[in-house]
This record gives sequence, C-alpha cells and structure tokens, in this order.
Amino acid sequence: MSWLQILIDIGYAVCSIIIVLLIIYILAASSCGVELKEC
Repeated sequence: MSWLQILIDIGYAVCSIIIVLLIIYILAASSCGVELKEC
C-alpha cells in the first residue's frame, strides 16, 4: 500500500467518526434541549 492510500483510508475513517459523533450530538441535543448540560 502506498502512503497516499493509507492517508486516504485514515481520512475516510476520521470523517466517518466525525459524522457519527455529529449525528449522536444532534440526536442528544434534540431530545435533551438546546444545551447538553441540561441532561
């Protein structure tokens, strides 16, 4: 595997993790109110 391919794989992994965290954050925010501190 080339370095470029490894970097692309890492980039995809990081992006997918960020997207999942954003979805979880949005779901938590919508169910708990605007601020998560209220949970």
